Amino acid sequence: MESNIVLVGLRIALLVALWLVVLLVVKSMYVAVRSVDPASARPVKKLRGRDKQQATSLLIVSGPRTNMVFDMSGLSSLTLGRGADSTVDLGDDYATKTHARLFTTAGGWYVEDLESRNGTLVGGRKITEPEPVGVGDDITIGQSIVRLMP
Repeated sequence: MESNIVLVGLRIALLVALWLVVLLVVKSMYVAVRSVDPASARPVKKLRGRDKQQATSLLIVSGPRTNMVFDMSGLSSLTLGRGADSTVDLGDDYATKTHARLFTTAGGWYVEDLESRNGTLVGGRKITEPEPVGVGDDITIGQSIVRLMP
């Protein structure tokens, strides 16, 4: 009889300890989220001066479809890759089916990697988030290089 009381007491103590751990985790997450200083947040990248001229076409500078020009006027978004599902099919075996996305906002054109295996480079630098691009910028996708043109 006495051992049953001890077991019930231990079970209750274990449950209380587990709930305390859960509450501490929730509290620490709440404090971490509330302590983010908006002033320390990473600023949005500004477009460079040469990007003032709006890009209206895309030129494939190198790769399997070199010298192909794609008209972007009137589009707000397009995808680049090797598949028929892409707006611009690069025909590049090193590109994924939908490798990257170009999209425009009021601030200009941006390129975004769509979780491709080999990544997307702008000016030779691998991007991890949407990157502003403008006329003359080179975007590397697989073995292809595309350039925004006026």
